[in-house]
Amino acid sequence: MKSKNLGLFFGLSAGFLWSFTFLAPKISYQFTSTEILLGRYLIFFIISLAFFPLPKLIRFFKDHPSFLKEALITSTLGFSGYYFILVESVRLVGVPFPSFTMGLVPVTMILLAGNFRRNLKLYRTTLICVFLGMLTLAVKDISEINYAEKDLIDVMTGIALAFLALASWTYYALRNVKFLSDHPYLKSKDWSSILGLFALPTTLICLMIESLFRSKSLYIFQASSQEIGTFVACALAIGIGSSWLATYCWNIAGSILTKEMLGQMVVSETCFAVILNVLYEKRMPYPAELIALLLLSTGVAFAARKKS
Repeated sequence: MKSKNLGLFFGLSAGFLWSFTFLAPKISYQFTSTEILLGRYLIFFIISLAFFPLPKLIRFFKDHPSFLKEALITSTLGFSGYYFILVESVRLVGVPFPSFTMGLVPVTMILLAGNFRRNLKLYRTTLICVFLGMLTLAVKDISEINYAEKDLIDVMTGIALAFLALASWTYYALRNVKFLSDHPYLKSKDWSSILGLFALPTTLICLMIESLFRSKSLYIFQASSQEIGTFVACALAIGIGSSWLATYCWNIAGSILTKEMLGQMVVSETCFAVILNVLYEKRMPYPAELIALLLLSTGVAFAARKKS
């Protein structure tokens, strides 16, 4: 029981830390998505390098050569590639639809982890609560999108990319849990650092591919000292907290909880993101936000009561 509670604590901690990735772009709204992406994973790389120096990394892959491919795939699916796809989706259709789509991660993880029919029956109440909660937020947010001002092809491409990001992160989560379960001797801190060392190079590859189709001018060269200070603070928050520390907490939770329960922990990211957004805007939460938080929290509670 203590082990399960520890897993829930680390799972919720990861959700809390991840929620800052939604607030950071809002705080540093002047900067491009490219700058935010590079800022996050540059800090992630530096922190990971401090915990896992390159000589140690070389020795590690020399002893475990098969892990090199796993680190590359996992880092791309869960970090650089996923975030790159998500940013492109947001650029085409705005924030609401992609954020709602990523809120379906708990549902996809539960349904795809293990026996589909068994999970559908066992977690029926949880799935209903999660779906209704995310739908409540979606109705509020998507209604604010004016699709008449957007090109139909751009909208359809953005929607497709949102679901591609969902598939990427779901596959990353399930694959990473299985990998850690198959290698219990691998420390969560070490694996988090290894993924961080791969996140920056794969990010640069993604941005190089993007530059072939679209060029962007960076805002940082014309930003004021105060804006740069705010940007650096956000980069540190999501580079350390939302990346390295969140991955560390997630890996620990993944080594304790079942895939089905771990999927429910992702719901906390949405809950914390709504709370942080309300606090940042210094307002009372909207009724739709309160209803969604209640439904999502209820869904997590039902999942937590299920036996592993």
